[in-house]
Amino acid sequence: MVSAAYSGGHCPSSSNELRLAGRPSLRSLRQVVHCQTSKQEEPSPLQTRQELLVAKSRRQLLVSGAATAACWCCRQAVAGAAEEEETSSGWAYDRLADWPRTCQPSSLQSPIDIPLHSQPQPRDPSTMRNVRFDYKDGLGPVNVVNPGHGTMHVKIPPGSRCYVGQQELELQQYHFHAPSEHAVNGQRVAMEMHLVHRDVRSGGLAVLAVLLEAGRVSKAHPALQFALEQAHLRDGEVSATIQSPQNLSLTSLIPGSSPDSAAAAGSIAQTRAPASILHYTGSLTTPPCSELVCWYVFMQRTAIADWQVERFQQFIQQTTGMRSNARALQPSDDRLLDWLKY
Repeated sequence: MVSAAYSGGHCPSSSNELRLAGRPSLRSLRQVVHCQTSKQEEPSPLQTRQELLVAKSRRQLLVSGAATAACWCCRQAVAGAAEEEETSSGWAYDRLADWPRTCQPSSLQSPIDIPLHSQPQPRDPSTMRNVRFDYKDGLGPVNVVNPGHGTMHVKIPPGSRCYVGQQELELQQYHFHAPSEHAVNGQRVAMEMHLVHRDVRSGGLAVLAVLLEAGRVSKAHPALQFALEQAHLRDGEVSATIQSPQNLSLTSLIPGSSPDSAAAAGSIAQTRAPASILHYTGSLTTPPCSELVCWYVFMQRTAIADWQVERFQQFIQQTTGMRSNARALQPSDDRLLDWLKY
């Protein structure tokens, strides 16, 4: 264990000690930096790889002092977390006591409430990093997985990517939650779509979150409609290869790409540059709640039909007995937020 002296108190033995002591303060993070850089860390058998990564991430955030560099969280994320999410069992949204210890509230868990009032979007768009999309126009043949817990994962064939600076992220799958898992200034909307990506070089995870607002929309949201059509799948079942509909374009999933849905929903950040994304470092929102996941939350909302929201809630109820598959908001103290544009 680390035992170097520190004027502010003893050296914490692990990231869990910080968690059990309450929400980590800037002073406690400085203590971790001092203790763990003054002497090489010697993990005990009780310390997991995940705990070491959490401690490392906090030191990097504190030392860097900014979130505008290339997203290191994707490079450090635990490999295989997406597969763990799909195969994780024995938990439910109404039985939080059954969630593993890795899901304890911390300053690296997701989802969070995004406080626009305290961290507003920059007025000068030229200061924001750019996100570029290179998604395929059509999906082609796909597989759909029902991992249980009231959602379906639509697996995306290789080749659809987006770029954040020098990072190359490949789209793996998309799925939905109701209501939205993230909140903005304390307000959640009807649903949220997660576009799960993997860093091509490191294997780390990045999730693009699209907030879906119920509204007067004449056309069905094609990605949600396609997922709902596979609602007959049993928990754990994988569909045979299915030809996706021609109107399901990955590009159309990006907020603002459809004039009708964009006009109906509008932008959360009412600023000069509505096509913006807020980035922070968090975790998976379902067990095992693996941390060091890069989150990119679109501030432009997409409108969907009321009846689609109702049908998705019915699907959740049929499979879980509840009408919600959204995790509670997690502490967002000391979270570094970074604005991007697209």
